[in-house]
Amino acid sequence: MSEFKVGIYNLLKKIAGSSFLLAVVYTIGHIVIAMICNNLITGADFTLAAVDAIVEPMINGVWFYVLHKLWRKYSGESKVKVFK
Repeated sequence: MSEFKVGIYNLLKKIAGSSFLLAVVYTIGHIVIAMICNNLITGADFTLAAVDAIVEPMINGVWFYVLHKLWRKYSGESKVKVFK
């Protein structure tokens, strides 16, 4: 095995037992659940439900980023504080 392949293998081995893999599985499950709910509640085609299940969290992510920036700017917080 080349050094590159060994490096890739070791990286995949680390990821397999990490929270990253759990996050990926959770995200896939979240998208599938959102598709099913959208389809059952609105009667939308699964293709449209899939688009909504993927696009909506992306828009929410941008909204959260903007909200966080504005919150820090106008609340006087220069850094995020940890509660103790």
